[in-house]
Amino acid sequence: MSNNQEQNFQLDLIGIIKLLLKWKKPIIIIMLVAAVASYVFTLPVFITPKFKSEAIFYPSNLSPYSDESPTEQLLQLLQSEDIRDNLIEDFNLFEHYEIDIEQEFPKTEMYNRIKENIKFSKTEFESINMTVWDTDARIAAEVSDSIMSYVHALARRLQKEKVQEVYDIIKVQVNYKKYEMDSMERSLNELRNKYGILDYEEQTKSLTEVYYKALVEGKYHSSNRNIELVLKNLKEKGGDFISLSEHLYRTRGAFNDLKVELEEAEREIKRKLTYTNLITKPVAAERKAYPVRSLMMVIIVGSVFFLTILLIILFEKYKSEIKPNL
Repeated sequence: MSNNQEQNFQLDLIGIIKLLLKWKKPIIIIMLVAAVASYVFTLPVFITPKFKSEAIFYPSNLSPYSDESPTEQLLQLLQSEDIRDNLIEDFNLFEHYEIDIEQEFPKTEMYNRIKENIKFSKTEFESINMTVWDTDARIAAEVSDSIMSYVHALARRLQKEKVQEVYDIIKVQVNYKKYEMDSMERSLNELRNKYGILDYEEQTKSLTEVYYKALVEGKYHSSNRNIELVLKNLKEKGGDFISLSEHLYRTRGAFNDLKVELEEAEREIKRKLTYTNLITKPVAAERKAYPVRSLMMVIIVGSVFFLTILLIILFEKYKSEIKPNL
């Protein structure tokens, strides 16, 4: 700051001090009036006191959706229409907030009041801070508790619906694999009963040995024709038997895997989880949190003081500089 600027600043400050001393009595009177007025107009008659109930909690056991973090996902659930509508119905909020349902836009008024009185925010530690304001400390705490219950029920329902879809898809696949296995079992039983094929490899090996041994030793007779028939059946139907057996083996493995997935999905459907870890439990406040009368009085009196100084300066400027030139 240059010497001229510093000198001008000192002169202005001295001038303001002189001005305050000149007008000290009106200023004191105005400040007293402002203090009394601010005290009166912050009484419960004019400003309805509100109590605050606060809860802090972390999300848990939430299934991931898109790229949202669990905290962001839980915030979406907390701000859902389901929870809002449950609050309106369970606490009869139209009556509690004294909203006339016959007015032009009662729901809009209700939603605005809920946004005003119920706040959710994400903390720097990825937890959620829930604050509920109400004219009744007990109701503020009960609303907080109810929101926690609602969000558990909503998350559980959404998760159950999601798992139910998976369960239904797997159930269809399990039934289809069961149908495939039954069909192949019937075909294999037909090959066993009609063509005498029980184990292709073992039968082919043992019957071939017996057949050629009988031929070599010259002991071939009419009873060996049964062996020829079975060998013929093995030759004609053996490929079908092997193909069906291998397909049945693979299908049975897939069926067992699907059964495991189906049982896991069924357990998920029946499981009852909680979806928050509560750090700070909501309780009924003993003292009102709004308005903070001392702070409001300081702001009001301070605002009146600076406005008064500004008006005095303008008045002195007008009297000393503008009025003489008129």
